[in-house]
Amino acid sequence: MQKTTTGKTYSASDLVSFAACSHLTYLDLINLDTPLEKAADSEEAILIQDKGFAHEAAYLASLEKRYGKVLNLQKKGASDVESAHDTIAGMKTGAQVIFQATFLSAPWVGHSDFLVRVETPSLLGDYSYEVEDTKLARTTSAKFILQLCLYSEMVAEVQGFLPKHVHVV
Repeated sequence: MQKTTTGKTYSASDLVSFAACSHLTYLDLINLDTPLEKAADSEEAILIQDKGFAHEAAYLASLEKRYGKVLNLQKKGASDVESAHDTIAGMKTGAQVIFQATFLSAPWVGHSDFLVRVETPSLLGDYSYEVEDTKLARTTSAKFILQLCLYSEMVAEVQGFLPKHVHVV
């Protein structure tokens, strides 16, 4: 959840948090106006984050091996507006894989790990995209699906229809 010049922007994580506990959303809203001091990540949390990043990097490498060039939109310091513009431009050029795609659809912002091109016609041409996200989990949970559905809604705004599938890696 972020404050912007036009109001509040919500992420898939905010939606998942609300689905789990509406009081958490209430606390997040308070935190926007009166920021609370954040606790430092524990060694265990850092280890899990690092494993997640390694899993994502390994999957990125496998996509590069399978498809060749991957459009990498991971840029430090880029605004969501900039990143969303680059994502749509990449979709319009027909990139086979887009890494770190960003979408804006007020009041939502979405950051998908991967968009993978499929050969289903859309407003973009003779192709379209499906969302793929890497997760460091043994099973798929409802919160992952909720997140991917939000991203798919945003993809649909660009390509003209909902992707047929979502993928959890």
